[in-house]
Amino acid sequence: MQGKLHSFVGRKEQLERVIKIICRLTKNNPCLVGEPGVGKTAIIEGLAHRILSGSVPQNLRGKKVIKLDVANLLYVIQSQGDFENIIKRIIKEVGQSGDVLLFVKEVQNIFETSSSAQNFAYHLGHALERGVIQASILLRRQM
Repeated sequence: MQGKLHSFVGRKEQLERVIKIICRLTKNNPCLVGEPGVGKTAIIEGLAHRILSGSVPQNLRGKKVIKLDVANLLYVIQSQGDFENIIKRIIKEVGQSGDVLLFVKEVQNIFETSSSAQNFAYHLGHALERGVIQASILLRRQM
């Protein structure tokens, strides 16, 4: 995550659970669900803190936590219209880097928009399923 990270307070149990999930060989993409303001983003920021400080399992050391800005992505998709290539580029770059944990906040916004944006959700899900990329997904409780 670029910029300054706020100090991480609380949520230690949830953070440990996220770390355990990410370290699995399969089913290693945590999905945090909750109302706005309950601390989902704070857990991911806590993960970034732990990675930076080196206090994570060996297979997480050196990883980068990168936020995929869904609102910006949807704008680019709507303005450029080159949906397939944009998605393929994102998935390819993240997959090839091998050291990126993608952080997707408010992913349900994708389902509230155009069918091409919904196709993005399909491609993202398919890449996660195949293990091409690894991500943490944050959702509001109600969709």
